[in-house]
Formats: sequence, C-alpha cells, structure tokens
Amino acid sequence: GGPALIHALEDAEGRATGWVTAYPGRGQATGAPPPAPDAGRPVRTGYPAARLVNADSATDSDPAMEMDLDPPSGPASEPDAELEPPYDLSGSGEVSDADSDSDNSADSDDNTYLQIPSWRITGAPDTPRFTGYYGNPYWRGKSLDFEFTLARLLAARPEVTTTVRETVGRAHRFLVERFGEEAATQAFFPPDDPRWAAPGGPLPQLLGPDATATLPQLMEAYANAVFAHTGPATVSRALPGRIRHAGQPLRRLNPAARASWQRHDALGFRQVAGVNGPALWLLQGTQELGATPAELATFRTALIAWSVLEGVQSLHEVLRASHLVGMGGADERVATRRDAARTHGWARDHLVDWQRIPDTPEGLAVRDRLRAPHVALYGDGVRFPRQATDGLAVPDDLLAMVDVLLSGAVPASPDDERMEVAREWLSRYGEEGRAALLKLSPAHITALFIYSMSDYRLMKALLNGERFGQLASRWLVRSVAWTLVTRGVYVVWSPGSGPWESHVPLTLRTQPGFHEVLQGLVDLRDLEPGPELSRLRRRLDAIADGLHGQLKAHIEMAVEALELLPPVRRTVWWGDRGVPGSLARPAANSPLYNGAVISVPFFRSTSTDSGAAIAFAVGRGSGPSHTHRGVFEIPGSLGKEIAMFSAFAGESEVLYPPGSYFLSQNRTIRTYDEGSTRHTYAYSVVAEATAHR
Repeated sequence: GGPALIHALEDAEGRATGWVTAYPGRGQATGAPPPAPDAGRPVRTGYPAARLVNADSATDSDPAMEMDLDPPSGPASEPDAELEPPYDLSGSGEVSDADSDSDNSADSDDNTYLQIPSWRITGAPDTPRFTGYYGNPYWRGKSLDFEFTLARLLAARPEVTTTVRETVGRAHRFLVERFGEEAATQAFFPPDDPRWAAPGGPLPQLLGPDATATLPQLMEAYANAVFAHTGPATVSRALPGRIRHAGQPLRRLNPAARASWQRHDALGFRQVAGVNGPALWLLQGTQELGATPAELATFRTALIAWSVLEGVQSLHEVLRASHLVGMGGADERVATRRDAARTHGWARDHLVDWQRIPDTPEGLAVRDRLRAPHVALYGDGVRFPRQATDGLAVPDDLLAMVDVLLSGAVPASPDDERMEVAREWLSRYGEEGRAALLKLSPAHITALFIYSMSDYRLMKALLNGERFGQLASRWLVRSVAWTLVTRGVYVVWSPGSGPWESHVPLTLRTQPGFHEVLQGLVDLRDLEPGPELSRLRRRLDAIADGLHGQLKAHIEMAVEALELLPPVRRTVWWGDRGVPGSLARPAANSPLYNGAVISVPFFRSTSTDSGAAIAFAVGRGSGPSHTHRGVFEIPGSLGKEIAMFSAFAGESEVLYPPGSYFLSQNRTIRTYDEGSTRHTYAYSVVAEATAHR
C-alpha cells in the first residue's frame, strides 16, 4: 500500500494523456519522463484533487476528500497485489477473499459521508440510465424509428380516428353556440383550403355521414378550431385563461432537415417543440369541451400518432404535456422524468398492442423496430462466441434454453445442469416466471451472464470509485483490471492451475489489443518493475479505460434485467468478512454500514443457502484491519434469482441492484466450528428499505 498519488498517465508510446492514474507505493511510472510543468497537470497531489472530481460546482469539492485512497487489503482491491501470487488459482468461480464489502479505509471519525455531492450510483432507481448511448447517431436513428413505428401503429387503430371525429364534432357544436354556424365552420378551415369549393362546403368532409377526412386532416382542423385559427372564433379565445396557447402558430419540422428530427437532450428525450405546445393546448381544449377520461385517453393516443408523424411534437413531449392535465400514472410519470430508456420501456408495455402485430415477415420487422433503442444497440453489439465463454454461445445458447423451457420440449441434453436449474426456476415462479422470460431480451440475458463472470469485479470497482468522481472510478477500474490480469499471468506460469480465462473478465479479454498485452506479460517471466512492464501496464490501462463506458452499459442492462424477473420471496443471506468495527462495537459511520442503515452502491449478491454465506464470512483469509465477520439474513427477499443465466448455473445466487438499502433489525454474536477452529461472527437480520441517501 501507501499513499495514492496522482500523475499524468502516458500512453503506450510514452506520451502524456489527460488520464489520471496512481500506483500506490510506487511513485511515478517507469519508462517515461514526467509531463512538462506547463502541461496543466499536477505530478504529485492528493487524490482525488478538488479540481479533478465531478462535483456539482467548484465550491462543492470537500477538502476532506483530499485523502489517502489506499483501498482495503486484499488481492482484488489493492493495486499492488499484482506482485503477489494470487490466492486462488482454482478457476472455480468462487468469490475471493478480496470481496469484502467494507470500505473501512474510507471510514470517518466525524461521521462525515466521504463522497462528492453529485454522486449518483450507476443503475440505481433514481439515476438516469444509458446516458452514454444518447449521443450515438445509431441510437438516435433507432429512437426516431421507434417513435415513427409506434405512431403508425397507433394511427391505424379505428377507435382513434372515431374518437377524434367525435371530438371535432363536439368542438363544432361548442363554437356554433358561441359564434354561429358560419364563424364556427370558418374556424376549422383556412380561407385558401380547396375544400371550400366542394358542394355543401368543407364541413361534411369532416363530420358528415360520408366523411372521408383522415386522421391528419381531422387533427389539423381541430388544431385550427382550438387555437391556430387567426379569427376570434376559437375554443381558446372563447375560454380565456383555460388553454395555455398564447398565439403561437402550428409549426412542423421540415421533412428535409433530418438533423432536426434527431435532436435529443442528455437524457435521450427527443426535442421538437417542448412541452408547452400543441399537444397541451389540444388536451386542455378537449378536456374543457367535456371529454370523458376514456375519450381523453384515446385522444392522447391520436395526439401521439399525429404529432410524431407530422413533426409537431415528440412522444416524450406529448406524454409530459398530458401530465399537466392530470393524465398518466405514477410509473409513466417516473419514466418520462428519468430517461429515454425507461420511457421507451413504458411505451412498449402500455402503448403497443402486440396482439395486433401479425406473425408475418412484415410483422416481425415491425417488432424489430419496436425494440427499445438501448436494447437494440446493446443486443446488436454485445455477443460472445463459444470459444470466449468455455463452450457457451452468449446469448444464443441461453435463448435456446429459454425457448425449450417455454415450449416444454425435451432438450437435446436432458441431463444438462443448466436446463435442470431452469426447469426448477420455472416451477417455482409459474406464470409470473413465464411472463418474465417472455419480456427478457437477448441483451438482458447477456448482461446477467457477463455479471456472473469475473467482470463483476470491474463493475464493483467502477461503482465503488464513483463515490469520489469519474476519475477515481476510472482509476479503480484500471487498478482492478491490472490485478486480475496478473492473476491470469500467474495461472499461465503455473501448469495445472486451471484456465487463466476464469480470472480475467470476459469484457476485458475480448477487447482489441488485449491478447498482445497478455502475451507480453507472460513473456516477461516475472513482474518486477521495469520499462517493459510499465509499457505493458500503460497499454492495459488504455484498454481498461476504454472499457469504462461499456461497463456502465453492462451494469445498467443487468439492472434492467433484474427489474423484469420475479422476486424470490424467500429468505436469503450474505456474508462479509470485513464489517467495519469490532464484534463488540461495530462502526456506525462507515460509507456502507452507517448505524442501522446498510447502503450498497454495488450489486449485492446473496444466496438462498445460509451455509454458503457463513462459509464465505468465516472462510480463509482475513478482512481489512478494524473489521469483523458478519452474516446477514433477509427474510422474504425481493431479490432476483439469476442462476439459470449465470456462468455458474449450480450456484443459488439471488441478486440486488446497486443502490439497495437495508435496515438492521437485530444483531447477535454466534460461533461456527470448523474442525478444531472456532469462528465468531455477528449475525444480523435486516429488512429491505427504500433509498435513504
């Protein structure tokens, strides 16, 4: 260990970059000169420096964060552990000694939370998701295509046109009562409309028994009558102060200006005209004219179809506008405030009538375009062949398992452990489980599999580092990547120790350039400091740094998958060999264990087997200093069982997403005899809680 220092990281050729890294106890990397003084980067400063954290503002950086960031001892969390042989070369997939959840070194004696003010946990319920995708041109194209496909489906519903025609008729009667027949008719049509030349005038084409007006024609006429007509006979002028329209004309996007159709904000919401626009004014007018809640809901459907296809407003803008007139349930309102990914998911669940889409090639193409854009981008790009995953094509083989499971067919390998686990899972969860499997996409299944590999260590590093800002998060990912790769190197050097791949994360070893780094390290025959080791580490740092954004997407997709699965509703346990404080006096001010509240900023893995939790807590190795061993029981857990999609299908793992909170109910001291050794640990019963941060 030693104080964590900050310096400019060189690239593979020794050139200074804008990154930040630290090798505790080592000082500056060997093999390249420090950056010039005018490079604008400190060579030795406290980590993380106030100007290098992603605080809300320059004044939000807390001097208390200028601290020693030396992590707890243990091979996966201590950056210098690569110089020691790994503790476990079995390749069994077991959780290692370094997986204590304690952030003991970050404990504070003055009960101060050590985190930046802007800290938001990736994957947590209140954190926007997939923000790294929203600037991607491919995603933006998918987003627009999603809205257009949805709008066309909604426009094709017969009840939509019928409801709009009835609404137009109601508006006509209202205007006739206020302004007379002639003025009322003029409100719907501009003077230059060719329909004035038709026998009997234009109105029969909208409202007569032989009316032929399409949905766009009906909506445009209705918009004229409510607010867009320049004369005095409009609904908004008849009801001053009841409709927000302030004289703006009806505007549309230029069909030729494609860039304007694909404008999105940082949360992925498409931007056209804002919330205070035609959708709001038309909804207010329809409400004032006496529409029932059911009629208003159908009219909103028509608004979505017309607004999106005509370039008047976006899906998100129409939904948000409807909330201003009292529409929309809690789930819808949360989704449309959080991010585009949640909004697209809500729209798929509540606006798409999947039974109306035929099982034809055309229908399958429609279903494909209605994939949530973030799911499409992830699912099309994240796949692994069998040679990368020890014989399992991901997600293809797992999808085949689900198909067999849902069809009830006899699998090709009836004794396959994974298939047996899957059948037991479906037996436990019944129709609820079947519905969940139908909603899981290949992207969700892939993300759960990735989590179950040693990739969870990189995810945990990212999530733990976020507390101190993105630079700290990137540094910790690079440090853990180095530790795991050097474990793999020791395995290569130790014949009979198992496959090196079991120690190196799947997402890391499938990155371009990784195998050249691995081979270079293997060829060194030792990991003593030197120019070549530094060069290889810089190359690995660059690879790991490029992986940071991908890890966020893997975390977010795994969390979304958990939200689709049914809760286990059984008692589960987890073990921790590094609970802050002593058995007699547990700490009450650590970042994770804060009095009665236990906060978990990373995935919380638990087991339906209490013995597994106890064995982990009292197992080999010791936790960080000033900590003790603990086992935690969660009765009636709402965690999600993921074994059927795990790389280790035989494990009874139940998973919680990052940002979970638990309240301690009671705590006792227990003993566990292992041969002639007696272990003492704290046994706590905890209850799930909502966010306390």
